[in-house]
Amino acid sequence: MKISQIQFSELYRRHLCRHSEFGLNVLHLIAVLGVYFSIAGTISAIAMILFPGVPPLTAVAIALIPYTILILVYVPIGTAGLNLAAIGLVAGLEQTCTWLPAWGHILFILFWHRVQLWSHHYYTESFDMSPFGDKYQKGPKLFLVLAGFELPLLIHYFLKLKTLRSELEQLVPEPSAVDS
Repeated sequence: MKISQIQFSELYRRHLCRHSEFGLNVLHLIAVLGVYFSIAGTISAIAMILFPGVPPLTAVAIALIPYTILILVYVPIGTAGLNLAAIGLVAGLEQTCTWLPAWGHILFILFWHRVQLWSHHYYTESFDMSPFGDKYQKGPKLFLVLAGFELPLLIHYFLKLKTLRSELEQLVPEPSAVDS
């Protein structure tokens, strides 16, 4: 999979196959914002050591330039704008939390990732993902794509709640869900 092959609408439909339930998306949004908070904290802590004259928030902003370009190129503008505003807010909020060391932020990244995994034990509704299997094969590339696009996918979910039912009707239930 090449970055040029990514289609946000396709990624969003794939996202709905495992993330169609409101509560799951709420938990994932909280967890993803927590991850971004800790990423900003880690970048700030490293920047203070490597570049003592550079304000930590400036270092975070510089580090986010490639991500910002990626989001602006591939994500619908309304979703992209909210995504970047959320990241800016979380990065700014992190600057008020200077007492937490870099290793604490790294532990929180792991914690928030576990929250996402645990939430799938409680929210189990799923749809057939096989239509996306050829293009989006499991592995490191897909992990990186989903890590980069998870916040915009979640924001897009909440922006499209009014049309969610019609989108879900286009998905095919998992065979195990049909059999029971």
